[in-house]
Amino acid sequence: MSLLYALEPKGVGTLWCEGLVSYLCRLANAHTVAVDDMVIGALSNVSDTDFRTWRHFSFWNRSTAISLFTKSRTLQLQSALYRATQVEELKQLSLASLANVIDLAGMAATEPRHCPACYREVPFPSAFRPLLWDIAVVTTCPQHLCALVPSRCKASPSLQQPRWSRRQVPGVCPTCGSLGYSCCMDLPSRMASCDEIWIANQTGALIAAVSAGRHFAADAVRRAVCQMAMIIGAGYPYRAAKVCGFSKARQFDWMNGTRLIKFKPLLVLCAAAGVDVVSAMQGHVWPGTGCNYRYVARSPNGTLTPFDERRQILLLAADRAECPSLSQVARELNVSTRTLRKAFPEETALIIARYLERVRSDRTMRALRTKEALEEIVERLHIDGRPVTARNVWLEGGIMVTPNSRFMSAFRQLLELDRAESRTGNDDTGCNDVVPK
Repeated sequence: MSLLYALEPKGVGTLWCEGLVSYLCRLANAHTVAVDDMVIGALSNVSDTDFRTWRHFSFWNRSTAISLFTKSRTLQLQSALYRATQVEELKQLSLASLANVIDLAGMAATEPRHCPACYREVPFPSAFRPLLWDIAVVTTCPQHLCALVPSRCKASPSLQQPRWSRRQVPGVCPTCGSLGYSCCMDLPSRMASCDEIWIANQTGALIAAVSAGRHFAADAVRRAVCQMAMIIGAGYPYRAAKVCGFSKARQFDWMNGTRLIKFKPLLVLCAAAGVDVVSAMQGHVWPGTGCNYRYVARSPNGTLTPFDERRQILLLAADRAECPSLSQVARELNVSTRTLRKAFPEETALIIARYLERVRSDRTMRALRTKEALEEIVERLHIDGRPVTARNVWLEGGIMVTPNSRFMSAFRQLLELDRAESRTGNDDTGCNDVVPK
C-alpha cells in the first residue's frame, strides 16, 4: 500500500507531459493540504533528504529547474514521490535521464510562464503545468500558436491574499487566487513565428520521447553533431560554427567529446542542417524540417547590446571631451577589448588615439602646474635664506620629491638653475638633500 493517493500523471508519452512540480502541487491539492505540509509531513518520512531546508510557500512554483533537472533536488523529490505513491510514471516527469547525454545547465526558464488559451480550455481543477513551459528556449504554445506569458500576478494589492494563506494549485494564481491567471490577461497577445513553432514542436517531441521511456546515448549525439557540422559546412565541419553563431573552440569540444553539448546549440545545428532533434539524439541524421533559428551568445549580465548600438556607443565615447579608454568602454558593454578591436577596428582606433591625446595633454598640464608650484616654493626659500633641498621643499610646500615621483624632473631643473645663479661651483646641495645625483 502507498503512503499517499496514487494520482495518475497527465500527458505521459506526449509533448504535454506534466512537470514534476505540477504533479507535486496537484497531489497536495488532492489530499487537501498545503504543499509544504505534505512535503514535511509525508515525503520526509520516506526520504533521507531533509526537505525542511528548502521548503517555502512559493519555492515550488517559482523554481522551474526542479521539473527539468537539478542534481541536488530533482532526483531526491522524484524518489520521495515514487516511494510515497508507487507510481511508475513519476520517473518520466523530468529530464533526469538526459543528464549524461546533453548538458542541462541553463535549460530552465528564469520564471514560470503559461499559455492563457490552454488554461481557458482546461480550467481548474483539471489544469496542470506541462514540462514544455519550463524550458527557456520555448516561447510559444505549439497548440494555440500564441506566445507564453509570465505567470506574474497583475492584481491590485487589495486583492492579493496574505502570504501564508496562498495555495499552490496549477491553473490558479497563488497571489490573488484568480482562476486561469485571469489577473495576467491584460498582457498583449502575440502570434508565434515559424521559427518559434518549430522550436516548440521539436522540444515537445523530445519530451514525448523521454516521457515514453526512450533512452539516448552521449556518443550517438556526438556522432550526430559531427555529421550535421559536415552538412552545414559542405564538407568543412568548422564552418558550421560561423553559420550557426557559436565559437569553433566550443564546437571542437562537442565533436571530440570533451564536453556535452547544450540543448540550445543542438537545436541550432538541427535547424541549420534540417534534421529532427529526436533523430539527432539517436545518432541518425535523416532529412527532416529546419528553420532559420540561429545561436545568439549571452553576455555576462544576461543582456546583449546590438551590433549597431555598439558602434553608436563607441562613436559617442570618442566624441566626449574627456574620452574614456577602450577598456572602460568594453566594461560598459560587458565584452572584451579584443572583441571590440576585431568587430570595430576604425572606431576603436579613434578612441585609442583620442584617449592617448587626452593623456598627453593631461601630463603636459600637470607638468606645468608642478613647475609653477616648485618655483613658488623655491622663491619662498630664497626669501627666507634657506637652501633649496628636498627636505626644505617638503617642509615648505608639502611636496615630496623622490626619484620616482613626477616632481623629479622639474626639481632638477630648478636646482641646476639655483646653482648657476649662486655661482658657488659646489655640486653638494647639503646633507639634507635626499635627491640622488
